[in-house]
Amino acid sequence: MIADMDIVSEMRKSFNSAPRMVNHVKRLAEGHCLLGIIMLFLAATADYLSSRNNTIRLSGLEECCSFYFLLTGIIGLAGCTTSRRGLVAAFLLMCLHSIFIFVPGIIISSSFDIHFYQIK
Repeated sequence: MIADMDIVSEMRKSFNSAPRMVNHVKRLAEGHCLLGIIMLFLAATADYLSSRNNTIRLSGLEECCSFYFLLTGIIGLAGCTTSRRGLVAAFLLMCLHSIFIFVPGIIISSSFDIHFYQIK
Protein backbone atom coordinates (compact mmCIF):
# COMPACT_ATOMS: atom_id res chain seq x y z
CA MET A 1 0.00 0.00 0.00
CA ILE A 2 2.84 2.40 0.79
CA ALA A 3 4.46 1.68 -2.60
CA ASP A 4 1.20 2.66 -4.30
CA MET A 5 1.23 5.98 -2.46
CA ASP A 6 4.78 6.63 -3.63
CA ILE A 7 3.76 6.03 -7.24
CA VAL A 8 0.79 8.38 -6.87
CA SER A 9 2.93 11.10 -5.29
CA GLU A 10 5.51 10.75 -8.09
CA MET A 11 2.73 11.09 -10.68
CA ARG A 12 1.46 14.23 -8.97
CA LYS A 13 4.94 15.72 -9.00
CA SER A 14 5.30 15.08 -12.72
CA PHE A 15 1.89 16.63 -13.43
CA ASN A 16 2.75 19.68 -11.33
CA SER A 17 6.07 20.18 -13.13
CA ALA A 18 4.48 20.13 -16.62
CA PRO A 19 3.11 23.72 -16.47
CA ARG A 20 6.49 24.86 -15.19
CA MET A 21 8.23 23.25 -18.18
CA VAL A 22 5.75 24.85 -20.56
CA ASN A 23 6.51 28.19 -18.92
CA HIS A 24 10.24 27.67 -19.56
CA VAL A 25 9.58 26.72 -23.19
CA LYS A 26 7.36 29.79 -23.57
CA ARG A 27 10.11 32.07 -22.26
CA LEU A 28 12.60 30.44 -24.63
CA ALA A 29 10.20 30.96 -27.54
CA GLU A 30 9.73 34.61 -26.61
CA GLY A 31 13.49 34.98 -26.53
CA HIS A 32 13.74 33.46 -30.00
CA CYS A 33 11.14 35.90 -31.34
CA LEU A 34 12.94 38.86 -29.80
CA LEU A 35 16.30 37.63 -31.06
CA GLY A 36 14.89 37.11 -34.55
CA ILE A 37 13.51 40.65 -34.70
CA ILE A 38 16.78 42.15 -33.43
CA MET A 39 18.81 40.07 -35.89
CA LEU A 40 16.56 41.10 -38.79
CA PHE A 41 16.99 44.77 -37.93
CA LEU A 42 20.77 44.45 -37.56
CA ALA A 43 21.11 42.43 -40.78
CA ALA A 44 19.15 45.01 -42.75
CA THR A 45 21.26 47.79 -41.24
CA ALA A 46 24.48 45.94 -42.08
CA ASP A 47 23.33 45.38 -45.66
CA TYR A 48 22.52 49.05 -46.02
CA LEU A 49 25.84 50.19 -44.58
CA SER A 50 27.91 47.70 -46.55
CA SER A 51 26.25 48.67 -49.81
CA ARG A 52 28.17 51.96 -49.63
CA ASN A 53 31.55 50.28 -49.03
CA ASN A 54 33.47 47.79 -51.08
CA THR A 55 33.17 44.72 -48.84
CA ILE A 56 32.70 41.01 -49.38
CA ARG A 57 29.38 39.94 -47.89
CA LEU A 58 27.36 36.79 -47.91
CA SER A 59 24.14 38.63 -48.63
CA GLY A 60 20.99 37.08 -47.39
CA LEU A 61 22.51 34.69 -44.85
CA GLU A 62 21.80 36.85 -41.82
CA GLU A 63 18.29 37.64 -43.03
CA CYS A 64 17.59 33.94 -43.57
CA CYS A 65 18.90 33.10 -40.10
CA SER A 66 16.88 35.84 -38.46
CA PHE A 67 13.72 34.72 -40.24
CA TYR A 68 14.39 31.13 -39.09
CA PHE A 69 14.86 32.30 -35.49
CA LEU A 70 11.62 34.28 -35.70
CA LEU A 71 9.77 31.30 -37.19
CA THR A 72 11.18 29.05 -34.47
CA GLY A 73 9.88 31.40 -31.79
CA ILE A 74 6.43 31.61 -33.38
CA ILE A 75 6.17 27.82 -33.56
CA GLY A 76 7.26 27.59 -29.92
CA LEU A 77 4.67 30.14 -28.81
CA ALA A 78 1.97 28.35 -30.79
CA GLY A 79 2.97 25.05 -29.21
CA CYS A 80 2.84 26.49 -25.70
CA THR A 81 -0.49 28.23 -26.08
CA THR A 82 -2.27 25.27 -27.71
CA SER A 83 -0.31 22.71 -25.65
CA ARG A 84 0.28 20.49 -28.66
CA ARG A 85 3.23 18.25 -28.07
CA GLY A 86 4.07 18.06 -31.77
CA LEU A 87 4.63 21.81 -32.02
CA VAL A 88 6.69 21.84 -28.84
CA ALA A 89 8.82 18.97 -30.18
CA ALA A 90 9.20 20.81 -33.50
CA PHE A 91 10.25 23.94 -31.61
CA LEU A 92 12.89 22.09 -29.62
CA LEU A 93 14.17 20.37 -32.78
CA MET A 94 14.35 23.71 -34.58
CA CYS A 95 16.26 25.15 -31.61
CA LEU A 96 18.88 22.42 -31.96
CA HIS A 97 18.98 22.94 -35.71
CA SER A 98 19.51 26.66 -35.33
CA ILE A 99 22.26 26.12 -32.76
CA PHE A 100 24.27 23.71 -34.88
CA ILE A 101 23.64 25.14 -38.36
CA PHE A 102 22.77 28.84 -38.27
CA VAL A 103 24.83 30.12 -35.33
CA PRO A 104 28.17 28.98 -36.84
CA GLY A 105 27.08 30.45 -40.18
CA ILE A 106 26.38 33.80 -38.55
CA ILE A 107 29.71 33.76 -36.71
CA ILE A 108 31.67 32.87 -39.85
CA SER A 109 29.97 35.45 -42.05
CA SER A 110 30.38 38.13 -39.36
CA SER A 111 34.07 37.39 -39.05
CA PHE A 112 34.42 37.69 -42.84
CA ASP A 113 32.69 41.08 -42.70
CA ILE A 114 34.90 42.34 -39.90
CA HIS A 115 38.12 40.99 -41.41
CA PHE A 116 37.62 42.29 -44.92
CA TYR A 117 36.31 45.63 -43.69
CA GLN A 118 39.43 46.26 -41.60
CA ILE A 119 41.90 45.52 -44.43
CA LYS A 120 41.25 48.92 -45.99
